[in-house]
Amino acid sequence: MRRQSSPRTGGRFRFLLPLATLLAASAPAHAAAPSVPMFGSFFPYWLLSLFAGVILTVIVRLVFVLIGLDDILRWRVPVYMSMALGLTFIISFLAFGR
Repeated sequence: MRRQSSPRTGGRFRFLLPLATLLAASAPAHAAAPSVPMFGSFFPYWLLSLFAGVILTVIVRLVFVLIGLDDILRWRVPVYMSMALGLTFIISFLAFGR
């Protein structure tokens, strides 16, 4: 015999959704927008970090080609994409603290 589910399933925890909404709404937001003033306008910091990460990845790839490491890489695209993302996150954290 199968037990019928009642419409009050999870009734004990019904208060958690409004509570979570209130906590999220009352949490302090960042005081500044995630941007950097450049050339008289605001530029998103993540785009600067991404650009620097890609440039550094190209430089690292050139070093890998010079020392012969690029030839033995099995999956070049995932390696360099991961390197670009990792460098982007590191630059974002070190330069902007976010």
